[in-house]
Amino acid sequence: GCEALTSLDVSKFKTENVTGMYGMFSGCQALTSLDVSKFKSENVTDMRWMFIGCKALTSLDLRKFKAENVTDMRWMFYDCESLTTIFCNSNWNVGRPVNDKSMFENCTKLKGTYTSFNANKIGIEMANPTTGYFTSKTTGIDH
Repeated sequence: GCEALTSLDVSKFKTENVTGMYGMFSGCQALTSLDVSKFKSENVTDMRWMFIGCKALTSLDLRKFKAENVTDMRWMFYDCESLTTIFCNSNWNVGRPVNDKSMFENCTKLKGTYTSFNANKIGIEMANPTTGYFTSKTTGIDH
């Protein structure tokens, strides 16, 4: 597993044809940073468990992520207890049916541009930079 990894270089990963990112970084609990800013995700339909258990991760840059085709985001950020910032300028909740069970559960330090974590709001409705847990890169804390 990846439990002891503190860093991981995925900058050269070719993801344009990937349809499933299920569990990609699952359980990488010592990972303190992860650069997925070059990931292409327009063909991805499954992002469940993608970052589950990444307990040491403090920020993610998902500005290039395209989530229009994703239908499964269950437990995507579950238990990312140190995660404070997700940079993303788009709204992922665009009216399509998505399984979003516990998407942000136990991300207690997570803050959006205008919103702090609320244990009762852990689904896709919070996947936006206006009323949710995403932070626009041009505002908020700049890492």
